[in-house]
Amino acid sequence: MQDVRHDSTLLDPGRTIRIMRSLQLDVPDEVYDRLVEMARLEGIPVEEMAIQLLGGPADVGTNAELLASLPDLGLTPAQILDALHAERR
Repeated sequence: MQDVRHDSTLLDPGRTIRIMRSLQLDVPDEVYDRLVEMARLEGIPVEEMAIQLLGGPADVGTNAELLASLPDLGLTPAQILDALHAERR
């Protein structure tokens, strides 16, 4: 992965810039063709479409973060298993 950084604020001090890393991916032709079609339909560059698609799952969080966000219902694992077994009878 190549880290590309530049400071264009020297030219325009009021400008906010995003520092982004460059990532080159090798994908099958059919994946690339689908990205091109999706980008065309949205009217955006292929690279922007790929960033949108890759960014979605990255924003979800880890399994541990998802579990930590669930409410605590005060149930023990044994109670949950007992309820499951009772439901299956």
